[in-house]
Amino acid sequence: MATRMMGLGIPLGTSAHSPLYASLHTQSASLVFLKSWSTRLPTHQVNSVRVSGSSNSHMGLRIRAAADSAGELQSFSSGTDVENVVIIGSGPAGYTAAIYAARANLKPVVFEGFQMGGVPGGQLMTTTEVENFPGFPDGITGPDLMDRMRRQAERWGAELFQEDVEFLDVKNSPFTVRSSERKARTLIAVFNMFDLDMFQGGDVQSHEYPQHQKVYPVIHNRTIMLHWHSSLQLYPNGSLNLLPDITRKDDVQLAFRFRFLNKDIFELTGREAVSKVQLEVNCHTVIFATGATAKRLRLPHEDEFWSRGISACAICDGASPLFKGQVLAVVGGGDTATEEALYLTKYARHVHLLVRRDQLRASKAMQDRVFNNPNVTVHFNTETVDVVSNLKGQISGVLIRKTDTGEESVLEARGLFYGIGHTPNTQLLEGQVELDSAGYVVVKDGTARTSVEGVFAAGDVQDHEWRQAVTAAGSGCIAALSVERYLTSKDLLIEFHQAQAITFAIIDWQYALRKLYHESPRLICVLYTSPTCGPCRTLKPILNKVIDEFDQHVHFVEIDIEEDPEIAEAAGIMGTPCVQFFKNKEMLRTISGVKMKKEYREFVEAHK
Repeated sequence: MATRMMGLGIPLGTSAHSPLYASLHTQSASLVFLKSWSTRLPTHQVNSVRVSGSSNSHMGLRIRAAADSAGELQSFSSGTDVENVVIIGSGPAGYTAAIYAARANLKPVVFEGFQMGGVPGGQLMTTTEVENFPGFPDGITGPDLMDRMRRQAERWGAELFQEDVEFLDVKNSPFTVRSSERKARTLIAVFNMFDLDMFQGGDVQSHEYPQHQKVYPVIHNRTIMLHWHSSLQLYPNGSLNLLPDITRKDDVQLAFRFRFLNKDIFELTGREAVSKVQLEVNCHTVIFATGATAKRLRLPHEDEFWSRGISACAICDGASPLFKGQVLAVVGGGDTATEEALYLTKYARHVHLLVRRDQLRASKAMQDRVFNNPNVTVHFNTETVDVVSNLKGQISGVLIRKTDTGEESVLEARGLFYGIGHTPNTQLLEGQVELDSAGYVVVKDGTARTSVEGVFAAGDVQDHEWRQAVTAAGSGCIAALSVERYLTSKDLLIEFHQAQAITFAIIDWQYALRKLYHESPRLICVLYTSPTCGPCRTLKPILNKVIDEFDQHVHFVEIDIEEDPEIAEAAGIMGTPCVQFFKNKEMLRTISGVKMKKEYREFVEAHK
């Protein structure tokens, strides 16, 4: 049984106090943290900060920098809080832009996206074989190609965040980008980067608070919690101050004011108030590479059977035991639909391709493959109306209508896959940048420049005609070079030189799922994946972070449904990625698809 157990690479039964655990835990945490955050902290060596508390004692907080081997920390844009460039989106356009911008020492900040525009890596994360990308004579899978591009961008110094951008303002310069996940991490990283040591000292002052109370920060769930009445200030030179604010209303109602880089961030009230840091990213330029999202038919029963027989990703779900040996249907007439139909023939008994028009729009090569495959039947002038189900609550057929005659009939099929095109992800730009009638970004011919100076677009978000991986990569290159030229012409460019790369390895340990299921009192998290599933690669690091946080309370097992189909079938897995939680021989929950880390974390927290 091909399963693997992860969680800091610590064998079951290893004590949290053992030297092995302490060594692995300390090393992993520090390396992961330094890799992600050392390049975002102030260059100035942090010596000490002052904490004025509300008790009788004047409190101090000593901070010792935990820097890398060189003992240096790079700056927030060399003392300024304005980035050279923020790249929004990934895929071949975003990653190529990141590679070129990073090699130009621009240190790009890349928001890869998470849910708004699909998984990081774009549409290629759901593509099987990419046979026309230069340099791969034997072809390469879409997820593998995106992995290589991502690693190359990271190697050259691009900062990558698997997060959605929630707000973008390009009407005012510098531009403003907001992402709640990064907001919270940025300030918390400052605390994680140092060893905190509370000490008594200084002048004794009289306050109305009880003597035993202290002012101190608490890190909890990517939030900053401040007990008692105080304000948090973090200055560009690295100093951090907790200052008293005694303008309280009463003993219960406490107010807190957070400041970052001398900017008010938010105010909150409550004895144990908790809130995410609302930190925004300012930048001189933006490269918009958010791509496009697969369209849905919005059938009457679509939501009921979504991920339970209806899917927009044959690559992700085609290998599911639910579909093996069954008759399946694909909607669409372009390259996406024909590719999905051909891919599904690896698992299905037969595939019906439902085409609304009287001909295919796919390339000639793809048409030839479809027409020459005996396991694919093409239905022209056919509209998909709905799906029908059997008494077991499973899809048993597709209700279709002939567009030329109006005749309706039910076509036998156990699954329905969409390949009907995409919608550009340009919601953030509406009302700010010129878009065409279909919602695509308008760029000046032969360039990546938009209607707003300093804003550039790359990839499918501005290309409704070609939509190829190689053209997207080319436009990403053009965008990055244009950014460098623009920053230089405006005398805004600040160079960042590549820091020494930090690498680490996570040790995998082999375990038997049945042994864990029957003998372990811990919560068991089982991730079902398949080799060609792009979203699975996105979900793995998310789950790994959760498992690392609760490593003493949960086991993590990964199962390849192609290698172990009997386990997946017994568990009722209908698509990948899928996560199931077990405890005390009982299945507690099934989560299909990729969700925010918060959802997995909250469930583990409640059932650990």
